[in-house]
Amino acid sequence: MNPVIKKHMYTIHDEIKKAQDSIYERTGVQCLLMPRIYVGTVEDKIKELYLQMCKDWGVTLEYVSDKSREGEIPTYKKLLWMAAKIQYPKASYVILGFHTNIEDHTTVMKGIKSGYDLLETQDSRFLKLYEPVKQYFNVTAEQ
Repeated sequence: MNPVIKKHMYTIHDEIKKAQDSIYERTGVQCLLMPRIYVGTVEDKIKELYLQMCKDWGVTLEYVSDKSREGEIPTYKKLLWMAAKIQYPKASYVILGFHTNIEDHTTVMKGIKSGYDLLETQDSRFLKLYEPVKQYFNVTAEQ
């Protein structure tokens, strides 16, 4: 464990205990809160990958993350997820979907499968978006 984090774990646990007690006092509901220590993660690396791919397409991640299923948005998402899974194979499907506004891991799994099916059949609309970002499909990044 990071020595700085280790030094402050007592304080972190103390604050969590206070929050749990406060929730119980105010609601009568017992909660178990767990610390999630943030030290820079694969999530950050995936977001950077997504931002770079969006830049290569000339769109924003906010645009690609829209809930809409209109136009090319689903294809953008499939390509982002496919590239991230290649570069960060241990990343969960939930993490892959997080920055694209998708919470359901099965949506991401199906999107990746669908993307590979479109790539295999050489779908022209899919290939149009694949070409500018194909370099992200060749190398596995360090985790």
